Amino acid sequence: MSIKSPIPTNWNKRSVEKIADIVIEHFNLSIGDPLEPMVNEQGGSIRYGSVEKDEIEGGSIIARSINDFEIVISEHTSARRDRFTIAHELGHLFLHLPMVQDLEPNASMRATRYLVEGDPEQQRAEWEANWFAAQLIMPRKEFKKCIKNFGVSSAASIFGVSELAAKVRAESV
Repeated sequence: MSIKSPIPTNWNKRSVEKIADIVIEHFNLSIGDPLEPMVNEQGGSIRYGSVEKDEIEGGSIIARSINDFEIVISEHTSARRDRFTIAHELGHLFLHLPMVQDLEPNASMRATRYLVEGDPEQQRAEWEANWFAAQLIMPRKEFKKCIKNFGVSSAASIFGVSELAAKVRAESV
């Protein structure tokens, strides 16, 4: 079985966010819900540690199918950062694995933090996974309202993300 890198959808941000909305609805996710039960229900697992240098500061995913995957999370990051990382890796699973397997049905996909420098396809796949993750754990409508009423710091706590993730999301909603 060959292992491929993510293939971007090349959809616009709102289209990617709509996929996250479908996942939210399917798993009945509420603001601040842990993502680990969703990963398990989908047939995946999460391991804390590292395979290579990829996971020292972030995470990666190896997906054999939509229901058979492993997310590897760094042992050196906070729970709030891990939450975004898990959501990001799920973005690769739901957005990019189908693209890979459309081209090569038996292929596995591996997405890592480190990209081949100057590879616009991989950069695009990372953006899409970030857009998906932001919508999954900080849905636009609810997040915008929270920022307006309580500010970035409180929103970070309410949505269970780092202040940096909340600040970046606040700049884009």
